[in-house]
Amino acid sequence: MILGVTGGIGAGKSELSRCLVSLGAHCLEADSVAHDLLESGAGRSDLRRRFGSDIEDGEGRLDRRLLGRRALANQESMQDLYAIMKPALEVKLRCDLRSLSQRNPRDIVVFDAPLLYEWGIEEWTDWVVVVYADREIRIDRTIQRTGLSRVEIELRMALQMEEEEKRNLANFSINNSGDLQFLQEQAKLLWAQLTQTSI
Repeated sequence: MILGVTGGIGAGKSELSRCLVSLGAHCLEADSVAHDLLESGAGRSDLRRRFGSDIEDGEGRLDRRLLGRRALANQESMQDLYAIMKPALEVKLRCDLRSLSQRNPRDIVVFDAPLLYEWGIEEWTDWVVVVYADREIRIDRTIQRTGLSRVEIELRMALQMEEEEKRNLANFSINNSGDLQFLQEQAKLLWAQLTQTSI
């Protein structure tokens, strides 16, 4: 079974994924795969051409923070980034998901994918859970985790699908406005539902 985990920036997708892994799930993080692709040099020449040669230093190391600021400045630049990276990323993600799910078809594979709905790849999953939280909590978490400014975070939020729309599309939703213990309790309830479904 493949469970898609998605939600807006700062909602706590990865935290929920870790909770589910602690209960026995396997996990594939789309952001981690994208990071590895970027570091391997995938699409690098196109990225330099579109977003500036200074996104790399003299030794070819990518400045992901600078790339993010330029690529996530507006819808047009974001779509340009996706056009460059999405083809190779989708191939890699599908391959990795297939590999994980074929090890033991009865196992639960968590697919942590922030852009699951934006990219239209929810059909790769059997079920989808959306993690959500109060806006101010999401902003505070993201500031603490990334060091981005409030303006940058709000801009990135504006580029994502509305949270309510995602919740309406999903099979499950989890409110992560509370503490870690509250999230862990909800993860256990979700796990119980999923394991009953998979029997």
